[in-house]
Amino acid sequence: MSQIPKLSRLLLSICCTLGACGEAPGADVRDPAQGVEGGAAGGPMTRSPAGAGAVPLAGASGTASGVQPRPAGDAALSAAGSAASAGSPGGQGAAGADGDAGLAGADRDADSGAPPAATRQPIVHEPLRLDGCRFSNEGTARPSVEREDFQPLQGYLKPASELGIDAEYAWTVPGGTGKNVTITDIEYATWNLDHEDLRGTRLCFAQNGTGTPFDFSDDHGSGVIGVMVAGDNGFGMKGVAHDASLLTINHANSEQSFAAAIASAIEGAMSRLHPGDVILIEANTDDQRGVVEHERPVFDAIVKAVAAGIIVLETAGNGGANLDDTPSLGDSGAIFVGGGTSAKSSTPLAPMNLNYGSRIDLQGWGQNVASLGRGRLTGNFTAACNNLAEPGEVSEARAPDCSDIAYRDEFSGTSSAGPIVASAAAVISSVAQERGYLLTSQEVRELLKETGTPQGGSPARNIGPLPNLRAAIEAMPQ
Repeated sequence: MSQIPKLSRLLLSICCTLGACGEAPGADVRDPAQGVEGGAAGGPMTRSPAGAGAVPLAGASGTASGVQPRPAGDAALSAAGSAASAGSPGGQGAAGADGDAGLAGADRDADSGAPPAATRQPIVHEPLRLDGCRFSNEGTARPSVEREDFQPLQGYLKPASELGIDAEYAWTVPGGTGKNVTITDIEYATWNLDHEDLRGTRLCFAQNGTGTPFDFSDDHGSGVIGVMVAGDNGFGMKGVAHDASLLTINHANSEQSFAAAIASAIEGAMSRLHPGDVILIEANTDDQRGVVEHERPVFDAIVKAVAAGIIVLETAGNGGANLDDTPSLGDSGAIFVGGGTSAKSSTPLAPMNLNYGSRIDLQGWGQNVASLGRGRLTGNFTAACNNLAEPGEVSEARAPDCSDIAYRDEFSGTSSAGPIVASAAAVISSVAQERGYLLTSQEVRELLKETGTPQGGSPARNIGPLPNLRAAIEAMPQ
């Protein structure tokens, strides 16, 4: 088995995870003891929130009802997720041969005698809850004044042959716009949630503890969420997963330590998320030389989220450090994201002066990223820009300088790399759900690594491959 390439092993494991290796005949995965809602056998399935027992954020109405079992013949979460939930001291998630998790819940072909893809139905889930949100939007787009279309500047959307992630191909595939997924961004409250390019997005800011005031000094959060979910509206940017819902949560508050607050944000997010949803943690240690899961409370919260079926990503940081120099608590199941040079570089997809190391799984562009926020494309607005904006009440989540109509093309670091990879993960999860199965965080991690565009430059400073959505989707069972 060890001689079989990793991707082949991922696909080979499908039959076993679906029961072709000895599953009891007629097993019904819709186990009422698990709190599953709706769905006669063979029909669409409804997922309950993932965070059974999770600590709700302020204003959340109750806790989740349970973890949705995986459909299409899988009696439980994959071995990788199940082992993580066992809570071993190192948090090691179990995996297949040589450490690889299988693509659980995927299709079996006719030669194996397994049910064909036609018998599976898309996974249906409840929309992102908006109750108790400090700021929310139901996703009803408002008319906008005519604005320039900046999508041609989003090179990271382009095919792999042009050193992008090929989001443009993914959009042609059912589920490939991210419609089946909610993406969570955990960071400082630097989002302009009233940006004109987000007005078609279903979104919620769920406050963690006392929260932090909205801070528009650098539009960091606006840049992150713009890459992921900016609208498909003919102007401004277009998010990689533009049909996904968005949950934003502050990772700092006055009641808790930095690590405890991040852990609280993760666990609180679980009360609104479902298996297959995504959490991106845009936070690092104070010196930028380490990932937040090196702190035990954060590590434990990530293990819990991954075990509940959530896909978790962490930015590797911008300190120029080798992460291998910091002792690891184990494999939490999260995806570590580094930053590489863009297609504009003479040596593209190469390491920058950012963190690196063997534990980094994937890279996104760490420079020249076009997104939302003040910058070269529209300048730094003053109050006079109110004359350019749409009429209406100015909300708490709208910057006083009208950066809600601002765009830039110089977003950088692992800050810009993180949302590129997170939204790629969201697209993969959404496509899988459209096809009737779920993928774990470890499975998405291995699939994107094995199908990605190889790192450029020196391999001595590992930052991993760039996701290639076309290759990943084509490798997924139908």
